[in-house]
Amino acid sequence: MDVKKKWSALFTPLIFLACTVNAETNSAEQPIPVAGNGEVLVVSSEQEAETEKIWDVWHSLVSSAVADSIDSIDQFFGDDRFDDENRRSRLFTGIGVKYEQEEGFSLVTDLSLRIALPRLENRLLFFVDGFVIDDDPDSISYVFETAKESDSDVGLRRIFSRDEFRSLNTDIGIRLGSTSQVFGRVRGRLLIPMDLWQLQLSQRVTWFTSDGLVTTSEVRFDRPMANDYLFRSTTSLTWEENESGWTPEQSLALFKELSPRRSWRLVLAGTWPESPHTTAANYSTILTYRQRLHRDWLFLDIAPGVEFPQENNYHANALITAKFEVIFRKR
Repeated sequence: MDVKKKWSALFTPLIFLACTVNAETNSAEQPIPVAGNGEVLVVSSEQEAETEKIWDVWHSLVSSAVADSIDSIDQFFGDDRFDDENRRSRLFTGIGVKYEQEEGFSLVTDLSLRIALPRLENRLLFFVDGFVIDDDPDSISYVFETAKESDSDVGLRRIFSRDEFRSLNTDIGIRLGSTSQVFGRVRGRLLIPMDLWQLQLSQRVTWFTSDGLVTTSEVRFDRPMANDYLFRSTTSLTWEENESGWTPEQSLALFKELSPRRSWRLVLAGTWPESPHTTAANYSTILTYRQRLHRDWLFLDIAPGVEFPQENNYHANALITAKFEVIFRKR
C-alpha cells in the first residue's frame, strides 16, 4: 500500500473537476447567448453529462483507494473480516508467551482452519476456531486441560452471498469445552463507501443449545490518512440470553505501515459487561508491532500494553505478548 501515490492520483481529477465547475460558474455569469433572430440558444446537456462522469470517476478512485488501504492493513494484521470472507482454504496458527504483572507468564496459542470443499465454488467450508491460554507453560498435561476449556468451534459454513460490499453466511457446528453444545449462527456484513471514510455494518446472531441466544451488532468506521496511517473506530453491542444485561464495547485504533514488511497498531479499548449493572468493566491500551519474517506466511508480533480491570479496582496491570504466527494457504 502506497497511500502517498494514491492520494496524488486521486486529487488530480478533483482539481480538474474544480476547474470545470469554476469554468461553468464563470460562463453562467455571462449573458445568455442568443441567435440572430433573438431566440435563446439551447445549451447541450453533454457538458452536464461530462461533469457527472468526472464526479463518478473521482468517487470511484477515492473509494478504491480507501478500500485498498483498509484491505491491506486487515490482511497484514489478520483481521476478522478476512477470516469471514472465506475465499480459500487456509490454516492459521500462532504460539507465544504472555507476561502479566498480576498473573505472571502464560502460554498463548491461536488456531483457525478453513477448508473450502471442492466443486462447490467455495460456498461450503469446514472451519475450526479456537483460542487457548495456558497458565502453566511447563506442564504439558495442563495444556490439554486448558484446551478443553478454550471453547473451540468446529462446524460447516454455508456462504450465500459474498462480494466486495456485502456478505451473508451461516454456520452450524459444535462448541467444544467443559460443556459442549451445538450452535447455529447467521452472520451478515455490509460495506458503505463514504468518500474518504468507509462504514461497515455487521450483525451476528448465534443460538446455543445450552447458552441460548447471543446477538452482536457492530458499527465500524475506517479512514485512511496521509503518511500511510489508518484510523478505525469500532462500536459493538452484545446481548446474551443467559446474562442480565448488555455488553457494549468501544475501541479506537490507529494503524501505521512502516514498510511492506512492518506495521504497528495502537488500540484504546473499553468493555462494560452486563450494563447497566457492570461489575467487570475493563479498559486497555495495547501497542502491537508486527513484522513479516519470511514471505507472506511467517510473522512476529510484539504487543506491550496496560489494562485497568474493574475487578481489581482499576489498578494498572502491565502486560506484554510475543508471538510467532504461521499461515498455510494455497497461493
